[in-house]
Amino acid sequence: MSTCLGKIAHCATAGIRRGLTLALFMFKNFVKVVWDELSH
Repeated sequence: MSTCLGKIAHCATAGIRRGLTLALFMFKNFVKVVWDELSH
């Protein structure tokens, strides 16, 4: 029981971390594009 919950928690944490990394990457690209547009 506890191992199953631990595995679920680990997967959830890994998934959230991956999602945050992806969101941050996309956000950086978005800011870069906007910055390039504004600086022209």
